[in-house]
Amino acid sequence: MKIEELKAKLEREGLLPMYYCGCPKHFIPGVDIFSNEKWGNMPDVFGVYKSADTNLYIFFITDSERGRCCHKEWFYTEEEACEYVLKRAQISKDTFLEERNTFVNDVVPQRFRSTESEKYTYYKFDIGNGAMRKKGCVVEYIDKNGNWVENIELLRNFIGLDTGFYEITEAEAEAIVQSRKNKEGI
Repeated sequence: MKIEELKAKLEREGLLPMYYCGCPKHFIPGVDIFSNEKWGNMPDVFGVYKSADTNLYIFFITDSERGRCCHKEWFYTEEEACEYVLKRAQISKDTFLEERNTFVNDVVPQRFRSTESEKYTYYKFDIGNGAMRKKGCVVEYIDKNGNWVENIELLRNFIGLDTGFYEITEAEAEAIVQSRKNKEGI
């Protein structure tokens, strides 16, 4: 099999996207990311390219953040490389389905579940009059009308250790809610 035929074969067999460390990776021809001996960063992709200086076929996977190569394997022939990609994609699909089914069956681990006794933690943004609250994996912000609105994207602030906010009391958060509700009536 040739690299040019690889994507069609992966699509026919339902092996796209391929999963690596739980993240979906999309196929890209190697010449699109590695040309003129220069690496063009593209996040969440995989493929095969031929190295001009070693004449080896290189299977690669890029990371999710900067598109840097996070995994490489070398092969002497194009056929070897393509067969490896097919096997790896099949294993990744099987593993992903198994992990997904396990997750669905087990739902969510206890440490990530919200309980009724768990309380909100409130935060104020460093800039402006914005605030948010967190309970388990649920993160909400105060909209312009003073309502709490869930936004899963705010969870990134806690994962990435964003320092653009600080913890406040529930009373301070309620004061922000009331000030926004009072502006609405004007």
